[in-house]
Amino acid sequence: MADSAKSPGGNMSVRTAALTDDDVQNASASERFTSTQIKEHLGKYALFVQGRVEAFFDSNKEALLAALEKHAFGEFSVLRVGPRPGDAG
Repeated sequence: MADSAKSPGGNMSVRTAALTDDDVQNASASERFTSTQIKEHLGKYALFVQGRVEAFFDSNKEALLAALEKHAFGEFSVLRVGPRPGDAG
């Protein structure tokens, strides 16, 4: 269920929502990236749907537009591929 809140400056309404099962699946999937996958897609934006990577994009905007075209109800996550803390260095 979504809640509304005022932004700190009071000029904009911000909607927050509880995590869904898809959100949890998508976050778990991102944690399962191998070091090779991270190197291959570093800096790209991964589109996750139901716990699986659907595609990689060069920009957040491209990923969001593709996601909204195919998954209009927002049942997706877009995450930037980056090194995990243990992989840095």
